[in-house]
Parts: sequence; structure tokens; C-alpha cells
Amino acid sequence: MEQSILQAKNQMEEVFTKMGIDVPVYDLSNRYAWFLRMGSANITIQLTKENHPRGADILTVFAPLLHFIPQNEGLLLDLLHWHLQYVGVAFGIQNEGIFLKSERECIGLDHEEAFLMLHRVGHLTNHFKQLLEEQYNLKDYSHKYIE
Repeated sequence: MEQSILQAKNQMEEVFTKMGIDVPVYDLSNRYAWFLRMGSANITIQLTKENHPRGADILTVFAPLLHFIPQNEGLLLDLLHWHLQYVGVAFGIQNEGIFLKSERECIGLDHEEAFLMLHRVGHLTNHFKQLLEEQYNLKDYSHKYIE
């Protein structure tokens, strides 16, 4: 793996240390992964070797929110509206689940930015899980999600 992914791995470990938590790292063939819980948010952090000509390594922080109901136009409009309101995160739908995701190249990543990505995804996941459960009576999706 390139040096940038190893540097990013060290940045993430520094973030966990500063947060006072011990999170085991999973060293997979082309990526590193961590799994942690912040409030009701089940967060996955991945450092992945990207397969494009520049070969950039990617830091991805994401969390499942709730089960998606395709027939609910109001929900889709709300997700699109919120998608434009928040900096550094995106809403997405995959395998019947609504996800919140933040992603960037590892080049130039520092521990402060990595912390902000993790904190933003955790905080917003907790916020939107509660809001969407109340507003649309959606079911939790995080227990069904397996990467």
C-alpha cells in the first residue's frame, strides 16, 4: 500500500487515541477498516486503495440510518433537500437502507480533518435517525447492514 494510506491509518489511530477509545483495526487485503458506535450510530471507517489512474487512497466514513421506503416521495425530497444543506456529507440509498457518508482522498489528510469527518457523520446520523423515525416512522437499518 502507498505511503498515504499508511499515514491516514496513523491519523485515524491518533484520532481514536485523542477520543480516548480503543478501536481495533481490520487489516484487509486492499484496505483498513474500523467499526465503532457513537450514540445510536454504527459507524464504519475505511481506508481503501482506489482503482483509478491516479491511484489515490480514499478515507470513507459512513453509517446506516434507516430502512428506505421507495414509495415515499416526501422522504426522497427531504433527503435531497438535506443533501444540499450539509457540507462534507452525502445521503445515499443502498440495499434498502439510507446511509450517511463522508469521503475524501487521503493525500494531505490530518488528524483534525479525520476527526471532523467522524464526528460529523456520528452527530448527523444520530440527529437524522431520530428525525426520520419520528417523521416517517422508519425502522432502524443498522442491525441489517453487513459490509
